[in-house]
Amino acid sequence: MALLFPSLHEGFGRPLVEAMARGVPVLASRIPAFLEVAHDAALFFDVHDPEEAAAQLHHLLGRLEREAGLADDLRTRGLRRARSFRWADAIQQLRALHAGLIRG
Repeated sequence: MALLFPSLHEGFGRPLVEAMARGVPVLASRIPAFLEVAHDAALFFDVHDPEEAAAQLHHLLGRLEREAGLADDLRTRGLRRARSFRWADAIQQLRALHAGLIRG
């Protein structure tokens, strides 16, 4: 099992974080938001190239079946990366932003 997430535009990439938090390997479009969110915990493809996306997915699923090491590596990196995104931190940052805007 893996998450294939082809998106042209994304504000954050929450589905990637949710998948990584559950130990699901991620294959996502190579856009800035996803590169920043997933970093080295996912595999990426050019969203404008459906053939590359299909090849990457085929390659990933084949490797996941044959190589336990790849799946384990993606799961480990994904779990570690997902832990860096916490709701409490996001709320604190949002509060600080709002406070700064109010103070002007």
